[in-house]
Amino acid sequence: MIDKIKLSLIKITGLLPLRAARCLGRLLGTLMSHTASRNTRVTRINTRLCFDHLSESAQHEQVKRSLQQTCILTLETCVVWARTPQWLVKHVTQKINETAMHNAMQANKGVLILAPHLGNWEALGIDMTEYGKLTCMFQPPKQVFLGDFIYSKRQSYGINLAPTTAKGVATCLKALKSGENVAILPDQNPMQGGGFAPFFGVQTHTITLIHGLVKRTGCRVIASFAKRVDNGFEIHFVEPHADIYSNDEQTSLNGLNATVEACVKECPDQYQWEYKRFKTQLNSTDNRYKNS
Repeated sequence: MIDKIKLSLIKITGLLPLRAARCLGRLLGTLMSHTASRNTRVTRINTRLCFDHLSESAQHEQVKRSLQQTCILTLETCVVWARTPQWLVKHVTQKINETAMHNAMQANKGVLILAPHLGNWEALGIDMTEYGKLTCMFQPPKQVFLGDFIYSKRQSYGINLAPTTAKGVATCLKALKSGENVAILPDQNPMQGGGFAPFFGVQTHTITLIHGLVKRTGCRVIASFAKRVDNGFEIHFVEPHADIYSNDEQTSLNGLNATVEACVKECPDQYQWEYKRFKTQLNSTDNRYKNS
């Protein structure tokens, strides 16, 4: 019963005009910044780690802006889900460096799209279907009803979803070897394995999957995100750091995080700073978020 109520709220929120959803999200984010909520606490810790060069007051403002964008993302995603792909096309204000995507596709080796937790990745996923068959790795949220809802929505846009398992990796390999496009969130904490590479000056637990896919398929890599702008979204395509293609795993991981960092610097407020990105530490069993 509770799940049905939550799902109804998602659908009702989706009826809001985009501007109204964003205004409400900004208000909720401002209110959240004055609380001791889990999102506020984690955002403060991450801001202190990655923006330690800022003054205390500047960090406080950064946290508030980040939480505003987090709440805007939550509400506007409901709006995106409630609309058609044609609606999104009308709300893509421009595409930045789209030539990079076309060049990557022309190599006919498959394109691995790095889609960080930046801007609105649901809107990005829909837009990426314009460039051919798309496979995305999908790890369902803990709430089963929400996972089922997101799964059905993404499939309705023509996205092929692969689980975050060995079977899913095999699906991605097959797609890339067939010259298709595969999208992966490059900034998730590895469930197992992984390595460490700097991200905003912090040694960060990083997935090695991307290095493996590039090495095994010879695919091209492009980073992309849907930046939130007035009246819609701006789709950005970013050439990866050259090191991402290195056969050496550590060099490749450094290039991966350098690429994600370059994207985040374009609109740092719109990054998912409430995610416990730095939970696992190099040479330490301490949990930054538990002990702070």
